[in-house]
Amino acid sequence: MNRSELADILFREGINPRCYGLHGGHADCTYVIDRRPDGWVVYFTERGSDSQHQYFDTEDEACRCLLNHVRADPDNYFQVVAGPLPPAEADAALGRFLDDAALPRRDLGPGDLRMWHVQTRSDPPPRVYSIRTTRIPDRLRDRPHNMLNGSIRKVGIGSGVAGVVVELHGGQHIEAVIPRSAAFDLDLQDDDEVTLIIQPSDILLLKTRAYRDPIA
Repeated sequence: MNRSELADILFREGINPRCYGLHGGHADCTYVIDRRPDGWVVYFTERGSDSQHQYFDTEDEACRCLLNHVRADPDNYFQVVAGPLPPAEADAALGRFLDDAALPRRDLGPGDLRMWHVQTRSDPPPRVYSIRTTRIPDRLRDRPHNMLNGSIRKVGIGSGVAGVVVELHGGQHIEAVIPRSAAFDLDLQDDDEVTLIIQPSDILLLKTRAYRDPIA
């Protein structure tokens, strides 16, 4: 597994992108994978400090480690959709979100919707709603700020690498170079919908639901 495959798995499983980072960083309460000169590291970052460092020789081992960490917390499978707000306002905000998502409340299972109150001095306390991420339409799901959606416009296969031209939904074009084997594994074709994750030193490209085999 590489980071592109990992990003696809995390998205398909509905893991909240606020709980992980795939290229270093120090976002609060986040599990992070990073490449170092001597290998790979996975760590937890909180309040600007890193802890729980685990070192690996391969990208595959590091990716599986991060995946296990974020899967372990049930809260990571939910996205906040309303609140914290006064109860009546939170209820109204939830209703607007469900209408925008074309998701009738009656269609939500008992484990799909969560409601809780923030412990403050306010009376009544602010209310928060979250929904299981996989029940939310893709257009309304939280994404990393550096995640861009687009369509394949050209794929050129070379002897060792493949050049891919992606047209973003805003009309801009980005050219990415990926391993030749990855282009075949993804079965990239013109007009395929893809996602680019822009990193400081590289670009991760994934085709949603391209990797159908479950990862244990």
